[in-house]
Amino acid sequence: MQLKSQLQTVIESLKDAVKVNYQAIDDPDKGYPYAAGYSRLSLQNAALQLESIIEWYNSSDENDNEPDESTGWN
Repeated sequence: MQLKSQLQTVIESLKDAVKVNYQAIDDPDKGYPYAAGYSRLSLQNAALQLESIIEWYNSSDENDNEPDESTGWN
């Protein structure tokens, strides 16, 4: 996976979280607790993905732009 597509994945995930939050607030079975939990998990995942991208980017400078397999990003 290339850097651009990795970043697009993070962006789409965050956009999805915003959509779910708007919908959850109007759903009596979900509401604010669901929205808060979903947001928290989405933000945690985005942070982990961005950290992995930074690790890959930093290691690619040393390894001729080859991805670091330990980050899970191809």
